[in-house]
Amino acid sequence: MIKILRRLRVSTLLLLFIEIIIISTVIIFYYYDILQFQSVFSFAVMVGLLVGILIFNIIFNLSAFSALLKNRQTKDLQTAELLGSDIPEAYRYAGLGIIITDQDDVVIWVNEVIQDLDIQLIEKNIFTWKDELRQFIRDGKAKVNVTIGGRIFEVKYLTTSHMFILKDISAYENVIDIYHKHSPVVGIVVLDNYEENAPAFDEHSNYISLIRTTVTAYFNGLGFVVRKIRNDSYYVVGNIIAFEKMKATKFSIIDMIFNLDKGQSRLITLSIGIAYGIQEDWLKLDASAYEAVELAVARGGNQGMIDDQHKKEPFGGYRLSQENEMKTAAKVRERNDKILRFMKDAQRIFVVGHLDTDMDSLGSALAIKTVADYFKVPLKIILDYQSTEKRTRAAVSSLFTVEENKEFFIRSEQAIQTINAKDLLIVVDVSRPALVVGNQILDKDIPTIVIDHHKRTDEFIAKVTMEPVIDTAASSATELVVDIIMHNKYFKSKELPLPTTYATIMLSGIYLDTNFYKLKTVGPRTFDASRYLIERGADTTKAHELLKEDYAEVLVINRVTASAQTIETGMLLATFQEEELNIDPSLIARVSNNLMEMRGVNAAFVIGKVTQDGQVKISCRSDGSINVGLIMEKLGGGGHFSMAGFQTKTTDTITNIQQKLITTIREYLVQAQQTRNEE
Repeated sequence: MIKILRRLRVSTLLLLFIEIIIISTVIIFYYYDILQFQSVFSFAVMVGLLVGILIFNIIFNLSAFSALLKNRQTKDLQTAELLGSDIPEAYRYAGLGIIITDQDDVVIWVNEVIQDLDIQLIEKNIFTWKDELRQFIRDGKAKVNVTIGGRIFEVKYLTTSHMFILKDISAYENVIDIYHKHSPVVGIVVLDNYEENAPAFDEHSNYISLIRTTVTAYFNGLGFVVRKIRNDSYYVVGNIIAFEKMKATKFSIIDMIFNLDKGQSRLITLSIGIAYGIQEDWLKLDASAYEAVELAVARGGNQGMIDDQHKKEPFGGYRLSQENEMKTAAKVRERNDKILRFMKDAQRIFVVGHLDTDMDSLGSALAIKTVADYFKVPLKIILDYQSTEKRTRAAVSSLFTVEENKEFFIRSEQAIQTINAKDLLIVVDVSRPALVVGNQILDKDIPTIVIDHHKRTDEFIAKVTMEPVIDTAASSATELVVDIIMHNKYFKSKELPLPTTYATIMLSGIYLDTNFYKLKTVGPRTFDASRYLIERGADTTKAHELLKEDYAEVLVINRVTASAQTIETGMLLATFQEEELNIDPSLIARVSNNLMEMRGVNAAFVIGKVTQDGQVKISCRSDGSINVGLIMEKLGGGGHFSMAGFQTKTTDTITNIQQKLITTIREYLVQAQQTRNEE
């Protein structure tokens, strides 16, 4: 039919052109009386000629219409020969609609299924009716789904015939929707700090009973089945419908448990792992739920983690969990002993920290070296000077001789070439592979231990020999390693030979990461570690001097600090200039520390370019009332509740990053306020 229409259009245009030429010629000849035309053609003759042309046009149009009708009837008869005369019923039964358009995408014909939908499409542009059908033209899609009158149709487009074929798949989609809504959801709920605090209260106390009743009532009310699997753990099973209800409550169970004993000395919080999206394998779903809750616990507890086919999404975490003062008991001692056993049995030990190696990374590495020296196990600290913080480079060059530098440190390229399966790799102060110095070493098949105090993220070192030591309640990696030294079965801490230089650098690392004990991550263990280092000869004056700024840097810090602006109440943002490149990351961090010295400041954010090609870094601090770690995670970074950061992987502008940061902060504040309002 499309071909007939095209031929008809060409014929009509040609006929119209000929008629216009004839009429124009007659008028010109008559008006100027060319060849005595007026004597031959009278007015009556001209009227007769026009009437003749009109009659010819009528006959032509009727003939064309008859040809179209005959063609359609022929096609219908050809189909009828196969299907009988009930073609419309066949279309309806199959739920098959057909729409034909012309070259201008205007609808010229629809079948009975489309007519039954009671929509007027003839002589309308089909893309004006359903814009999503443009995907056939724009994106080259093979199929597109559209909704018409509450029914879902799958559309296929035949280009050559300008035909849209619509198949009713409403019943199929409804089945898929029902299947999705009833697909399984598995959750693991853990009572944070339960084992550590258990000796302090009776299992049948009102407080514990209230926690258990609240957890059970919450999940049962949503449609989950809840079973206690241990004193500190619950297993919950439900479906997507129940999970959507849980999302609608904004996972309020976390705040409900937090507020049961708010402000008390022994606070139990919840960590939750939820997994769904894997229908065919319950074992994988179960493993994903456990992996999610482990990640929530490693990030500090009092929060949850959703695993949708291994895509992680955190929730909660708007409040800082209370530090466990009882973690230096049997459980921690057992963990420490396990680390020391691996060290004792290793052929050699390599210790590596993070890029832009700071005093805490170096201090914790030296603490590990002290233990290795005690066990008489050779140890090398992996250190690349080009990716080391300025003050750390100065400390290494000034406090160690050339011979000691060659003995203690090794470049990452050389370490990668020499390390083997009998060696032990210890990663300190970092757990994200991308941030490890010479991270190609992580690809080696060697025993690996991770000791870190930053929140665990989705990007995590996969090949580990034992459960990673991720303690977000610790103020620094140095504090964690000193804790290992102070609580183990292999030696007494006072017996361990600890050079004064090591102790001073370690104390300087604690100073750095606590901003001289001003952050909320500071706890009793922090002061215990500091006291131990001072007792072993750490020079407090020298430790301060190692962190002092140069005069030129002080001027820069003061200039950037003075440029800070208030973005929200109690929140300051300062930026270096766009043209300033290759800024030392520690300088950006020191500006954020400087801003936190001001009264009324709850959080500080500083932005600057740290590479020659313009990669941008954010350094942020808070007083513990704002989870800057969560804000940085939303941008792709991470860190502590009160100290975190983010760095772009490609060139960007400070203006662009600043806008993204402000948007993220405001989204965080809205969510945090909603959480508080629901308490």
